[in-house]
Amino acid sequence: MLALNAARDVTKVHGDPNMHVKGLSGSVNNVYTADKAVLQFGHLRQENLDLTTFDLSHLSDGVGTEISGILGFTLLRLLEIRIDYRDGIVDFAYKPQP
Repeated sequence: MLALNAARDVTKVHGDPNMHVKGLSGSVNNVYTADKAVLQFGHLRQENLDLTTFDLSHLSDGVGTEISGILGFTLLRLLEIRIDYRDGIVDFAYKPQP
């Protein structure tokens, strides 16, 4: 999922009345779809169409840094995640499922 502000910076965003997002804190009122965005983190780069987008500013305000998106378990289960506590580095490597 992509933050609404980040999506508006890189692509066109459209309202999506048929999409419903619900989490631990309840439902999201305004859900949008981002036309096309390239996500890049670690050594990975992936083009995506029709990303689910909504306002994440309340999360950013709560933690004191900008949150531009959320990686879900569907993606994370395809990755090997390496955390280097000494240097403060997180790296991702694609690990195809057998």
